Amino acid sequence: MFGWFKKKRPETTKEKTRFDVKFFPQGSGHDFLCDAYELNGALSAIDIVDFITSKSADHPKHKLLATLDWFGQASYTSIHAIHSYDLDEIEGHDISNLDPEAFEDGEHKGYFSTKSEFSIRLDNLKQKLAGIDIESLQGSLRWKDLDQEIDIAAVNINKEYELDKASYVQIVPVMNSADAIAAFPNGYFSGDLSPMQNHTLAHYLSENFGYELFGIGASYLGFVRQDKLEGATLERMHALLSTLFDQPDAESLDNMLKNERILLLPYTGNG
Repeated sequence: MFGWFKKKRPETTKEKTRFDVKFFPQGSGHDFLCDAYELNGALSAIDIVDFITSKSADHPKHKLLATLDWFGQASYTSIHAIHSYDLDEIEGHDISNLDPEAFEDGEHKGYFSTKSEFSIRLDNLKQKLAGIDIESLQGSLRWKDLDQEIDIAAVNINKEYELDKASYVQIVPVMNSADAIAAFPNGYFSGDLSPMQNHTLAHYLSENFGYELFGIGASYLGFVRQDKLEGATLERMHALLSTLFDQPDAESLDNMLKNERILLLPYTGNG
């Protein structure tokens, strides 16, 4: 599950850029419903957060959401999650104001392909949130990978390790980071958190701990907060994750949370 845990990023001076950046307009591939930036290089969680931080002011009234580990697999499961949970269902929605490109011979194409359809997907996702709360997610996160070789604490302590060779950072027209999940819904296989459960987790962490969702990969959700956890907030976060992980190690969990702004949580493979 934690297979992306690769070699440490190349040693470079802080001023040098380890990746190339290109603007990736919606409609130019990968089934995105939003414009995106394409990053290519040895990308770590720190690199991605730094990039998002540098670009956020350029996109008011939007949130930036990056792909994290193993983009090819994450893209595959996202497509299947969308279909499995009927997130691109148009029934019951007013489609009269959709872009003309969403139609063919006067009929909706049957799949989403334009920016104008994003709001429908988001609405579909939010309509399915009923009955999901943070208590229902207890024990749903896996502490160790399936081979028991590495735990989530080690993943978080080593955030300079390479996540992937490419990341797409979508410019999502939402005001809160949990809603950005609709741009790249994930959670398809048995044992995964569903897109709605991921939304619930992201919303709870934002509202109660100031952790904002910044990315989704094939196995991970990425969160970042403005400052480091400490005091009572650290204790509450420790208590929460102790209930969410299946078999957490208390000392490792404490070390994972101390002095950290970035948090990577697995949403896959606990079935």
